[in-house]
Amino acid sequence: MQSHTLSRVRGVPIRFHTSRLRQSEDIPDDQSGDSVPMPFTFVPRFHNEESVRRMRYKRLGSTDMFISRIAFGCGPIGGLFGNVEDSITQILECAIKSGINFIDTAYWYGQGRSEEILGKVLSKIPRKAYYISTKVGRFELDYARTFDFRSDKILQDLTTSLKKLRLPYVDICFVQIHDVEFDPNENIILYETLPALEIAKHSGKIRYIGLTGYPLRKLAYVFCFSIFFFFACVVFCTVRTTSDLKTHEHSKFHETLTTFCFRIRGFRLHGPGSIPGMGSIAMAMERQRFDETMKLRCGDGEAAETSKQNVVCSMQRYYFRSVVENSTVRVDVVMTYCHASLNDNALGEYVKFFESKNIGLLNGSPLSMGLLTEKGPPPWHPASPTIRQTCLAAIQYCSSKKIPVEKLAIDYAINYPGVCSCIVGMDSVEQVLKNIETACTELREVEQRLRDRIMRRYFDQLENANWENVDVHSYWKRLKALGLTALATNRHSSVESLASTMSSFSLS
Repeated sequence: MQSHTLSRVRGVPIRFHTSRLRQSEDIPDDQSGDSVPMPFTFVPRFHNEESVRRMRYKRLGSTDMFISRIAFGCGPIGGLFGNVEDSITQILECAIKSGINFIDTAYWYGQGRSEEILGKVLSKIPRKAYYISTKVGRFELDYARTFDFRSDKILQDLTTSLKKLRLPYVDICFVQIHDVEFDPNENIILYETLPALEIAKHSGKIRYIGLTGYPLRKLAYVFCFSIFFFFACVVFCTVRTTSDLKTHEHSKFHETLTTFCFRIRGFRLHGPGSIPGMGSIAMAMERQRFDETMKLRCGDGEAAETSKQNVVCSMQRYYFRSVVENSTVRVDVVMTYCHASLNDNALGEYVKFFESKNIGLLNGSPLSMGLLTEKGPPPWHPASPTIRQTCLAAIQYCSSKKIPVEKLAIDYAINYPGVCSCIVGMDSVEQVLKNIETACTELREVEQRLRDRIMRRYFDQLENANWENVDVHSYWKRLKALGLTALATNRHSSVESLASTMSSFSLS
């Protein structure tokens, strides 16, 4: 029996239609008559059949993949958390043979080191035995080359990743959408990055498209944020108060858009329903133009910022459905991290949204990037002193009861409602076996009581405090000091570049 705190977000009840989900999540019964159906990734004479039967598997959104409740995260292989203790070959083979069938990596994990090592190890493992994902968008440690979402860069580096992995394709390619916070022009994600991945999908280089990131609101609204941004700019040109939006008809918007867009690359609207055309407009928009309109209509200061937020929120309410329904690129999977953990379970507020879009949900970093470990977080961890101290107090309390906090945290994350799988970084065979045991068994009653106690005594006091935008501020501060802000804010490739990239990529 699981803890009652699992279905609550710091006191807010979350309802899940478990019977409906279970019907579509379970692995279809095979024809062999076995009581426990085997996953599609099962390979006879390679897997440990007993271990695979113990593992639980769930369908990932609307994909054809049934993945293990715990997945193998490759951050430690890339050196993010120090040196790996055992042979990486032994660690990965142990994980896959024991039933883990999903591997998550990225170029960012050691600037290609994780992918290169994986390529050597995976060459000895049947391709059918696992699913694998990689990520694009965040690349080098150098501040001038850390982020790049241009279509040609995305496809070029995806090709590089495939070569390092020694694979003809990956099952999922994630855009590190949280890093778009580091780029002031969000439109490039919608109108270059995602279409580039659509090209890769049609070329057979990837099977599904995903978004990954830390800020939950950014993940939930990335499909339509830039169009909200454009609509808000139009509204500021035509209405003076937010209440005017209630009577602002589509015909008025069409009239305004026609006038406003007359000078934007010769674009013309053909009617109120030409939503796809908004993409061309939004791609042409710049934050500077919006800010200039803001200043002209509302002035400077806090009041102007409040007005801007009010309008954007209003447009989300009125136009969110139509924009999502007319999105040209289907996003199949979303991965977030550190938001379905003991210290921060804010993901629950967004689960219903992702379910309504039939998007598979993955949960990364159940230990909050080392915060919820006896070893402690790495030096680069962005958490505030308050969060660090609270986590440390909870860890010490668990230690006094001789129960490892890591076990409580991983069990909580694995069983978080609405999540398909939990991605855990593992750097030793012993750790792999412990995590698999946690995934396949329930907590003892004394462990459940202890977890409830530390949730109430320590973590509820944090009110889901997080570190959103901490890295963003330091990133821009550093770029400004280096005089590189202009370089980082003008990374746009043209439509012609996208077309030429499509041709060359399709032939590669």
